[in-house]
Amino acid sequence: MTTKKEPQIWRVMAILGVFSLFAGCSSGTDDWECAEDAAKFCSEEDKPARVLRCLETYKPQLSPACSERLNRDYAEKARNKWKKVLGLACRDDVIKHCGDIAPYSPREDVANCLDAKGSAIDPICRSKIRTIMFVRVGRAYDIACRNEIIELCDHISRNAQVPEISACLNEQRDKIPQTCRDMIDGKVLSNREIQVRDQQAEYARKRAEQERLDARAIGAEN
Repeated sequence: MTTKKEPQIWRVMAILGVFSLFAGCSSGTDDWECAEDAAKFCSEEDKPARVLRCLETYKPQLSPACSERLNRDYAEKARNKWKKVLGLACRDDVIKHCGDIAPYSPREDVANCLDAKGSAIDPICRSKIRTIMFVRVGRAYDIACRNEIIELCDHISRNAQVPEISACLNEQRDKIPQTCRDMIDGKVLSNREIQVRDQQAEYARKRAEQERLDARAIGAEN
């Protein structure tokens, strides 16, 4: 007898075949270290990017091999991003502000140099650097608490580790959303729960914006 779950698992395994091609695997999804975890935790997802985001939400429960593979892939992705950002968005700022270290320093050091210049560098360059720098505080925090880290803990986040970021956020629990609180408390949320809460937050934001516009329109009429 075929259950409803079985087609979902087969669908995920078919999706994972895409990963095996990009990862250079020679014998299909069996060579991808996260195949079993993806089938176990993320069988409802229907796109590769969503499978990866889903796996991130289950990071504490993943197998060591899968966790290591995700970290390795993400580090490579981060290196590629640094190269693109420093070569395009920040080229002029690198030459102007950090040209003395750029030729012989790692990309991360060049980024630190730029970040230390604060408002002296182009806003687009700074924004891109700050986004990539959150690799240091963990991808799970980057997903659940990115906006709150920027808004509430920007004064420490450049060189801080996860425990310091967590402590900073925990001191301001009344200002952060539930998804971020759950991450601080060590709770693991399903990808579906995160999507629902994000949708609710977006709806609340749009409703508040509409109420603000309506109030402005009424004020203009009076």
